[in-house]
Amino acid sequence: MGILSDTTVRAAKAGKYEDGDGLRLVVDKKGNKRWVFRFQVCGRRKEMGLGSYPLIKIADARRLASEARAKIVSGTDPIAARAARRLNDKRIPTFKEVADLVVAAEEAKGLPAKSLAQLKRYLGPGYVQQWFNRSVNTLTSVDVMQLLAPLRKEKPEACRKLYPALKKVFSNARIRLRDEHGIEFVNPANWDDLKAMGYAAPDRLTRGSHPSAHYEALPEIMAAIRTSKHKAARMLELVILTNVRTDAVRFAKADDIDWDSKVWIIPPAHLKDKKTRGLKPFRVPLTERAFEIARSFKPESGAGLLFTHDDGKAFSYAFMLNHLNALNGNPAKWTDMASGRAIVVHGFRGSFATWCEETQNFPTNVLREAMGRVVGNQVDRVYRHTDLLDQRRLLMDNWERHCLPIEGNVVSFPKGKSL
Repeated sequence: MGILSDTTVRAAKAGKYEDGDGLRLVVDKKGNKRWVFRFQVCGRRKEMGLGSYPLIKIADARRLASEARAKIVSGTDPIAARAARRLNDKRIPTFKEVADLVVAAEEAKGLPAKSLAQLKRYLGPGYVQQWFNRSVNTLTSVDVMQLLAPLRKEKPEACRKLYPALKKVFSNARIRLRDEHGIEFVNPANWDDLKAMGYAAPDRLTRGSHPSAHYEALPEIMAAIRTSKHKAARMLELVILTNVRTDAVRFAKADDIDWDSKVWIIPPAHLKDKKTRGLKPFRVPLTERAFEIARSFKPESGAGLLFTHDDGKAFSYAFMLNHLNALNGNPAKWTDMASGRAIVVHGFRGSFATWCEETQNFPTNVLREAMGRVVGNQVDRVYRHTDLLDQRRLLMDNWERHCLPIEGNVVSFPKGKSL
């Protein structure tokens, strides 16, 4: 029998009231009352909250304190036991719930739209629907093996991209299960485990280089493009004359262009090698025709995308490719010399690179910068403080003169260089 009574507890003012055997009533200055069980484990004094009064009445508090004493006698810390019970009582998330959390986290980090769509596709019903409602901790390496093995033969490229998506979900699950449920979970997509079971990574597929026209065909191609009044034709012109990747043109904004110096400053988000570039923007000198195109599509507000649908959304890569295919005809007039395949938009970068190598006398670093590639190793880039913009402007002017030949043009070369 304890010391306190219901009457004593109801009337208690601010202070601490002992009921005996470690049970105590604590009343704060505001009159809030709570039960505390004080005990000692391994020489350390601890306090365990048992709840507030009157929600927990005196009889309930004594019963909870008695249960805690029983655990201490058996060598168990009652606080640790309660925490473990709460973890066990919490529902284990399903694979889909963890996958949704991973997708949301990647979206919040700013994963590019194309990569985000790919992640959603591989973690969607097309590949892992059979796992959606399974508790994530019930999935094993055998399950992963059974999922990947058929894909490895039927869709090797999909298999190659699905694996890192799965691994990302299970890595997230491992931390959540450990911290929120007290469960040690081994990632079932662990590569060493799959390899030990006889799984081998699918061969990386490649279609080879992008089909590109010989640079000598560019005047003819550009002439055909310029006869078209289609918006895609102007986008194609800008791709060719600036030698940038298609995403840069698709998402080109008026406020990314320095209209006074005729320099287009492409943000890192639209650069393929944004990580190795150190998240630095890429400056592109605009030739006269490229600048004319950009200016003609500059929004009235002076900001926003240059090329958009009526609803303001950006065009897709297919928008440009389909127009190029229409101009090319069937059978194609302009094909890749090596493969015979019809040229594609990205192939114009190959045409430019070959033209530079065979006809221009600029330093290698100028050509690499013009391709938007990283110049030098990591140490070189620490000491390098130029993007060779002036020399690249000369190079791109030469390229425009090649693509848009006008009688009487004189080709410029940098100082010290000659034909």
